[in-house]
Amino acid sequence: MILSDISKEMLLKVIAFSRFIDNKKYLKDIDSLDFDFFRNYKISADLISKAEDEYIKTIDYGGKFLPIFANEYPDRLKQIPNPPILLTYFGNVDLLNDKIIAMVGSRSASYNGLELAENFAKFLSNAGYIIASGLAKGIDARAHIGAIKNTIAVIGSGINIRYPSENHKLYDKILENNSCIITEFAFDVKPIPANFPQRNRIIAGLCLASLIVEAGMQSGSLSTARLTMEYNREVFAIPGFAMDPKYKGNNFLIKKNIAKLVESPDEIIDEVKDIVVDRSVRKVKNIDTNLFNFTKVNNAQEDDVKMVDENDERQSLLSDNEEKILSVLSSEYLDIDTICIRTKMMAHEVNTYIVSLEMQGFVKSNGLGHYCKIFKKI
Repeated sequence: MILSDISKEMLLKVIAFSRFIDNKKYLKDIDSLDFDFFRNYKISADLISKAEDEYIKTIDYGGKFLPIFANEYPDRLKQIPNPPILLTYFGNVDLLNDKIIAMVGSRSASYNGLELAENFAKFLSNAGYIIASGLAKGIDARAHIGAIKNTIAVIGSGINIRYPSENHKLYDKILENNSCIITEFAFDVKPIPANFPQRNRIIAGLCLASLIVEAGMQSGSLSTARLTMEYNREVFAIPGFAMDPKYKGNNFLIKKNIAKLVESPDEIIDEVKDIVVDRSVRKVKNIDTNLFNFTKVNNAQEDDVKMVDENDERQSLLSDNEEKILSVLSSEYLDIDTICIRTKMMAHEVNTYIVSLEMQGFVKSNGLGHYCKIFKKI
C-alpha cells in the first residue's frame, strides 16, 4: 500500500502499537505486520488518544509517518532482525530505497578525515549513490555536506530535535536540497546515549555497504561496522597511520578482515555496483561478537567516545589558538603555510603557538619547518 492511501485512523493505530504496546514478539515475523494486521488489531481509545497527540505535533511540524507495511518503506531495512515498525521523516522518502552507502566516523575527526569524508561522499553522490549517516558532528556532518542532494540523515531523537546544535543549519540544508531526515523515535524524544546504538542499526540496515572513514578503538562507528557485517553487507575502511589513535579502529577492522581496505571511492563502486537486493531473503551472519568487545556502546555519547592519547589531560590547559593548531595536525608533517590555511591564522601567530606546542611535547618538527602531532605509542 502506498503512503497516500493510508488513512489517519490507520496511522494512529500504528503509532499506538509502536509506542505503547510491547511488540517484540511480532518482530519475529515481519511479514505478518501488514495492513490487515493493523486493521484488525484492537487498541484502546486511551492509547489512540495518546497517539493522536504525537500525530498532531508531527504533522504540524511538517513531518510524515512511514509504517512498515507501506510500499515506500525501505526493503533493506525490513530485512534486518528488528526493523522499526514506524519511521518519521522529512524530505524525499524515495531515497530510502535507492543505492545507499553508509559513511560514519569520529566526531573529533582530523582535518584529513573530514576532507576524506566530504570528498568520498561527493564522488559517490555524483556516481548516483545515496549517502546515509547520523548527522553527528565530525565525519557524519561532512559526509552529509559532500552529498547534500543525495543524503539521508538518521537521527537519534525525535524529528523536531536538532542535535547537535552546530548542525542546526545542516538540518535545514538537507531538506532544502530534497534529501531526507528519518528517525524511529517519537516527537520530542531527547538524544540520550542509549538512542545512538539503535540509530546505528538503521544506518547499517539501510545500506548496501558501510564505509568507516576515521574511527578510534572506542568509536561508536565500530558498532555500525559490526551491524553491517551481521546484516551480511560489505564493510569498507580507509587505512591510517599505525601510530595515529584516530585510525586504530579502521586499521583493526582491516587487520581482522572485517573491512576491506579502500583508498578511493572507485573501489567501493566496483564492489557494490552489481549488488541486487532480494526482497524475500533475510540473511544475517553469525559473527564472533568478541571481536567487538572493545566498544563501549552503553557509555557512548552520540556515536563516538573521545579518544585518549598521552596529551589528553594536559590538552585542557591549552589556549584556543593552540587547540586550533593541534586540531589540524596529525601524523602527517605539515608546513607553516598549510597550517595557516587550515587554521585561518596568520603566519606569525602560527609560529608563536607552534613553538609553544613543541616545547610542551604536543608536536614535533622534522627540522625543515614541518610539524606533526605526537601520539602515544601503542
